[in-house]
Amino acid sequence: MRYRGPGGELRVGQAALVAQARSRAWVRLVVRRAESAPATEGCVLTKHGCERLQWSVPVGGDAARLDAVEAKDVVRWLSVEYDWEDLCELHGATVMPDKVPKTTAELRVARFFVNAFVSERAREEGDWEEGDCENE
Repeated sequence: MRYRGPGGELRVGQAALVAQARSRAWVRLVVRRAESAPATEGCVLTKHGCERLQWSVPVGGDAARLDAVEAKDVVRWLSVEYDWEDLCELHGATVMPDKVPKTTAELRVARFFVNAFVSERAREEGDWEEGDCENE
């Protein structure tokens, strides 16, 4: 998802936990933060506007940074795709993302894309309505 961080800057992350208070009408999300990753040469997805990302892991850390976000700070839900080319180079053509070991080293090298063809352009062109995707 794209959301506003504590300073108001736009960030990208993955909702990891949703907490709702019964006494109030707000929902808070715990978000695993992502950050921009360098593009690979000749990448067709980057060429056509997809944003390449990696998990935001602090130096010396062993997990992605977390943000606590109120629901009102969520700007947009995004379509995210694995960087399959990168994944295949690291683990072979037959590995699926859920079979990659859950280690700090793997967390640091994982790459994925915000799919510009679904997330941004479709909304801008008016081809995407709220609720078109069950993950939204």
